[in-house]
Amino acid sequence: MVVACSRFLCYFCRTSRTNQKAMFEHLSFLLDNATMLLARPSLRGSVPLDVAYSSFMDNNELALALKEEELDKVTVYLSRCGLQPNSELINKEYPDIGWDPVEGERYIDFLRFCVWINGENVEENANLVIRLLIRRPECLGVALKGEGQGLFAAFKEAIALSQDIRALEDGEDPQFLHSVVLKEHP
Repeated sequence: MVVACSRFLCYFCRTSRTNQKAMFEHLSFLLDNATMLLARPSLRGSVPLDVAYSSFMDNNELALALKEEELDKVTVYLSRCGLQPNSELINKEYPDIGWDPVEGERYIDFLRFCVWINGENVEENANLVIRLLIRRPECLGVALKGEGQGLFAAFKEAIALSQDIRALEDGEDPQFLHSVVLKEHP
């Protein structure tokens, strides 16, 4: 039911600016329920977080009306992604990297959508998002836990992990893996 309603509401927001503004008035409610069904990548575009984004998509006026407390909810959710792994990925025998990359990606996308509207940077929102991320450094998961070399190293490791998973799926020898995570947890 949530999936069908969310799909309809995303479409509803795209049909006119009046509809979009009507949905934007309920942004706080949508963000309160934004954690629902995010762990399932196949439901992209069909969850309350997607409706929340659709309520201001490509509308500079509404994007500028975003409030700090609304965006702070998203950074709080993002900071919680580091507390537990994605059980669906673990069930598919992906290694536990100590962070939920699926939900984390969705929240980061939402923040990106707040900053980039119609291909342009909304400077006020960009400054706000940066301030919120600085206040909650745990939002960037394992990249900032102090265990590694920082965000750049995390991106390099993620790319290597992705390439190694593809190589294993293609039947290549596991002894030639590049990812430290897969070497530690074969």
